[in-house]
Amino acid sequence: MESTFKRQYEKETLPDGSIKLTYKGSRHGAHFKAAMLVFNTGIVFFGWLISFLVIGAIAKDFTVGMVAGILLMGGVVFLYKKLFSKTTSITVRPEGIIFNKRGKTVFGGGEGRLAFRDVSGFGIATETASRNAEYTESSYIYANAGGQQISVTCHITRALAEALLAEIHQVAA
Repeated sequence: MESTFKRQYEKETLPDGSIKLTYKGSRHGAHFKAAMLVFNTGIVFFGWLISFLVIGAIAKDFTVGMVAGILLMGGVVFLYKKLFSKTTSITVRPEGIIFNKRGKTVFGGGEGRLAFRDVSGFGIATETASRNAEYTESSYIYANAGGQQISVTCHITRALAEALLAEIHQVAA
């Protein structure tokens, strides 16, 4: 029987025998998401109110202000998704792993290469934040190598991190 559920990542086998795992993640972790939830709610509400009052008063029509408010909310959601989410990939080869470094800029930190012989182990780190009764959680995969913890993925869900880690272990074994 074929499953009706779709994986949260795409797995592609390359000609050299390595696999490429493509997934969607977030540029920021749980603490940022919790803070932005309150901020975005305020922006959407006050932006909708201002557009409703200003455009509605100019057009002297209730419907125009309502449509402008809905368009503004859609624009904020679209901008938020474009700025803070990203699609990235990991290439796992029999000798090592190639990944995007987590940079402090919007554009990332370049490409990272890590040989399996240098890695003492992989793990999953989870960040949690609770702010104003909202609970958010994000995880990422890290590698212990050279006395430091190297982040291999961007912020993703715990379930996706476990699935990607299983794929990495399968190739590394």
